[in-house]
Order: sequence, then C-alpha cells, then structure tokens
Amino acid sequence: MVTRGRYHLETTTLEGGVEMRIFIRLLCVGGLVIIASCQRSPDTPSGVVADSPQNKVASQNSSNSTTSDPDSMYFPPATLQSLYEYSMEGDTLSRFQKELTMIVRVDGVRTINGKTYFKEVTEYTGQEDLLQLLKSPDQSPEQAEFSQSEDARSLIKQLESMSEPDVSYMRWDQAGEWDLDSDDLTKPEVLDTPLHVDVGTEWTDAKGLHYKAVSIEDVENGDQVTKDCLKIRVSGSVDKDDMQGTVVYAARGIGVVKIIHAKATFALRKYRR
Repeated sequence: MVTRGRYHLETTTLEGGVEMRIFIRLLCVGGLVIIASCQRSPDTPSGVVADSPQNKVASQNSSNSTTSDPDSMYFPPATLQSLYEYSMEGDTLSRFQKELTMIVRVDGVRTINGKTYFKEVTEYTGQEDLLQLLKSPDQSPEQAEFSQSEDARSLIKQLESMSEPDVSYMRWDQAGEWDLDSDDLTKPEVLDTPLHVDVGTEWTDAKGLHYKAVSIEDVENGDQVTKDCLKIRVSGSVDKDDMQGTVVYAARGIGVVKIIHAKATFALRKYRR
C-alpha cells in the first residue's frame, strides 16, 4: 500500500541494517522526510503527452472508475500529471549529513492484458554522494567505524541498486487500486488498496502488510502542518523487514504525507496532481 495517496512500503536499507524502501505511489502527498514546502509545479512529467489519445483514455478510465470526488479521498487515483518528491531521513543519513530524495512520477499509460494501466517510475537522487562518502578514506572516526560494519555494506548494496529506476503499473476502479507484478506482467492483477478508506477501515495489501486506520490527526512536516490526516498503523513484514509500529499519514485529495518507521522517516517535499 501506500502508494498513490498511498505508499507501498517495500524496502530500502536506510540504516542500522534495517531495510525499508517505500513504494510511494503517486497520489500521495507523500512522505519522506524533512520536508520543505508543499508546492505545485506546472511542469509535465517527461514522457507524458497530455493530449495523446492513449492518455485521454487513461484519464477517463481513472475519473470514471471512482464514485467520489478525488479531493475527498485519502488515497485518490493517479493522474497523468502526478509527481511527488520526498526526502528521506534516518540516523545513518544524519551521521553523514546527507539527504536522499525519492521522486515518483507517472510516465504515461500502457495497455496490458486488455486493460489500461498507469506507468509509474520511481527514481532517487543523492545516493551517489552518500556512496562516495561511505567509500571515502576521509571520514570522521564515527563515520569510519560505521563504514566498516555489516550495516554499511548492506547500505552500499541498497544505494547501488537505486541507480536504476523502479517501474510499476496500476489502475483504479470502484473497488480500489489494482497492481501488476512488474517482474511478471502475465500474473493476475491484485487489489492493493481499497478505494474508500476512513477511520476503522482495515485491509491487507498485495505484499501481505496489514493496515488499520485508527484516527484523524494534524501532521507536522518541518514548518508545515497538514490538517485532518488519516493515521494508519502498519503491521507485518516484507522481505524480513519488520514493519510493526510503522505509521502512515494520508491527507484528503493528496495521499500519503508522512511515513514514520523505526529507523527512518519519509516526508513530502513537493507534489503535483
């Protein structure tokens, strides 16, 4: 989950050996770390031709599939202009005074098995600088000690994997968000997140993570406050990464605005819908 207005927690080692990589799927107002301001950008994501016949069909499919105003939904469907930028913060990043950024954007549509899906691309920036520091002989005693640890070797492997963008495919209907296995597009699609979520809603996503919406709270991201966010508790594990205690906050009409994990925090920097 947790993608588009929801972030799909998967994994990316951010520190102390804890792997946690979020799939944030656009629609969110997302969450990754230190957040600066939430501001809209007029730019069109690369690779998207806004007025192409194919994209018009995708836009119609997205809007026709929902019975509610997307602005009232905590996990609204994607649009062809969706783009979210997140910062990632954790002890390891603070130790090296570096910040990682994750960018999630819609890059057009694709027809698969007779259905139209949004193509979502997730890219990272800042990992090259951190990799260079981790491998550099010019470090503080604390940094040098960490760089020789097993956690550091695991982190380096994860950072190196970030050099290639992640691609995923999803569509929406009245049931919610349906996802395809990007490693095998011939597999049946799976329902990942219900369309309508509110306090008391519980569901399990395609990865086996369990979500329970528990309350409405205001959320602080830096000097910004997002009012009336849905607080969601996450339990379960993904690839041996324990998500117990992870909290996701989602805002109406935006999606996920913040994710708090035991070893890392994700918060929105800017977005476009």
